[in-house]
Amino acid sequence: NPTGILIDLHQASWLLSLNQPMRVVGTLITGYLSEKIGRKRSLIMCSICQMVGAIFIFMSTSFLSLLLSLCLTGMTTGMALIPSYALLSEISLIRLRSSLGSLNTLNANGGYLYGLIAALIVPVNYLSLAMIVPSVLFLALCWRMPESPVWLMRKERDGEAREILQWLRGEGYSVEPEMKELEVLVLEEKLANKSSSTFSCLSDRTFLMPLFIVCVLFIIQGLCGCDIMSYYAVTIFRSLSINESLTAIIFQVSITLGYLVSPLILSRIDCRPHFTTFLLVNSSTMLGMGLSLLFPSLSFLSLPSLVLAGASYGLGVGPVPFVLMSSMFPQKYKSVGLAAGQVT
Repeated sequence: NPTGILIDLHQASWLLSLNQPMRVVGTLITGYLSEKIGRKRSLIMCSICQMVGAIFIFMSTSFLSLLLSLCLTGMTTGMALIPSYALLSEISLIRLRSSLGSLNTLNANGGYLYGLIAALIVPVNYLSLAMIVPSVLFLALCWRMPESPVWLMRKERDGEAREILQWLRGEGYSVEPEMKELEVLVLEEKLANKSSSTFSCLSDRTFLMPLFIVCVLFIIQGLCGCDIMSYYAVTIFRSLSINESLTAIIFQVSITLGYLVSPLILSRIDCRPHFTTFLLVNSSTMLGMGLSLLFPSLSFLSLPSLVLAGASYGLGVGPVPFVLMSSMFPQKYKSVGLAAGQVT
C-alpha cells in the first residue's frame, strides 16, 4: 500500500458507509444554495469543493484525515444533485424531460465507471488526483452553461432569461409564450409566499402526493441491492473465479448501457409499467446471484445474473425515480422536493 495508510476491513466499511449520510448533508445545503445563488453557481461551487476534497485525500496521512476528506467529497457528491436536476428540468421542453433526466442520471453512473477504470490504471496514491479530472473539465466548459430562466425570472432578470431561452430554442423559435408562462408562474409564487408560511408545503397536496410517490420509489431503489453491489462488489465476488475488480467494472458497464437505452423506453412507455417491469427483472437476477453465492453448484448463474441486474437497474429501476423527481413537483416546491427525495 504506497499511501502508507493501513486500514482494516472494518475501517474500510466506515469509509464507504459514511458516504451516504454526507450526501444527504450536501443535498440539504444545495437545496438552499441553488435558490440563493442559482443553479449554475451552485454547480461551480460543488466542483471546486470536489477538487479541494480530492486534494485533501491525496494529502491524508492517517485514517482519521482520510475519513474526514472522504466525508467532504461525499458531501460534494450530494451537492451536485439538486442544481443539476433542477436546471435540466427548467431549461428543457416538457416532452424531453424524461429522456434528458435519464441521461443526467447516466452521468453519475459514468463517474462510477470512470473511477473503477482509473483504479486499474492509476497508482492508488495518485488515484484521488485522477478524480479531479471531471471537475476540471466541467469548470473549463461551464462558461457556456446557461443559468435557469426560472431562477432569473425570480430575481427579476427578465432580459437575461429571454436571451437564454432564445439561445436554447434557436433563432426561429418564439420564446414569448414561454416568457408569459414564466411571468405568471413567478407572480403566482410571490402571491403564494405572501399568504403562506415557510412550511406551508407540508399541508399542500400538490407537494405531498409527489413527495410520497418519489420517496417510495427511492426507498425501493435503495433496497433493490444495486447500491450495495456498487460499493461492495469487490468483497462480494472475492470467492468466485472471476477477478473481483473486473466484476465491479462489468456491473457498472451493464448499468451504463442500460442508462443509454432507457431514454428510448421512457419516451414510449409510461413510467409505472416501466419501473415495475424492470424491478421484477432486477429482483429475479438478484435472487439468482444470491443462489450462485450460496450454492457452488449454481456458480454458473453469477455472471449472467450480474449483467442482467446491472442492465435492469440502468433500464428502469435507476432512472425512473430521478425522472419523476425532477418533473412531478410544482415549480415553487421544486428545490424542496428534490432535496426531500434525495434525503430518502
